[in-house]
Amino acid sequence: MFCIRHIESNFLRKFKAPYLQKLVVNIGYLMTVREYEACYQCLREQCEAYTNWLNRNPREQYALAFDATFYRLNELFTRKRAEAEARINAGHVFSEHLTSKIHANQLSSGNI
Repeated sequence: MFCIRHIESNFLRKFKAPYLQKLVVNIGYLMTVREYEACYQCLREQCEAYTNWLNRNPREQYALAFDATFYRLNELFTRKRAEAEARINAGHVFSEHLTSKIHANQLSSGNI
């Protein structure tokens, strides 16, 4: 999240409001749109100029709640976890790819 740190430093430079620094950073790290909107509204209540300035940057670039990469990776890890659990529950120790490599190596070494 390099971008949120960049936003944070630029925000402090522009508005000289260190008491809002944590709120600006938290907005970037929130993972749901609902949480984002609540904190965004808190910032807006402080001063609309803060959110107007923040709106100059696409939300997708600084907020996890709108980051497609985050959600795609989350979906990938969730799917891979389910696949690994299914293999473990079926009694397999290694992945299918590794099992086939081990079997091929055993065949080529003449151990089977």
